[in-house]
Amino acid sequence: MPDGIRLDGNIDRSEIFGNLTCVNDGSDLYMFTPEGSSRIYANDIRFDGRR
Repeated sequence: MPDGIRLDGNIDRSEIFGNLTCVNDGSDLYMFTPEGSSRIYANDIRFDGRR
C-alpha cells in the first residue's frame, strides 16, 4: 500500500485515533491539499517508507 492514511480535500473536523500502520511503501499519513482541521493522535507507526 503506498500510504497508510490519505486525506484529500475538505477534512474539517475529522479525527484519526488509535491506528496501527505498519510497513507501508510510502508515508503513514499523507495529506494532499487539505482544507480544515483534523485531530490526529495516539497512532502507532512502524517501519514505514523503507522501500
